[in-house]
Amino acid sequence: MFETKLIAETAQWFWNGWDSHMQALVILTTIETFISVLLAIHKHRYSRRECLQTVIRIAIMLLIVSIAQFIDSGIGKQSILRMITIEYYIALEIEHILVALGLKS
Repeated sequence: MFETKLIAETAQWFWNGWDSHMQALVILTTIETFISVLLAIHKHRYSRRECLQTVIRIAIMLLIVSIAQFIDSGIGKQSILRMITIEYYIALEIEHILVALGLKS
């Protein structure tokens, strides 16, 4: 119970809550990572370095969303910059998924 409350408070502070945009971003990021790992294993190219790069990329993405949220709260806007940032990363994750599946070049 304590861990759930801690995660909720952290999400509220860093990302201004856990709304549908943030949920979509996390779900798409998880799907993209899962597909990338499966393809790397299938092609015998799986490495720890690629795994670490993926984790770092996701951490930087979440950090940028946090920075956008802090800027929004600093200027008093209603999460406009945060939402634009999340939507950009959602589009980027969809593009990565399509490229990984060979549906887009």
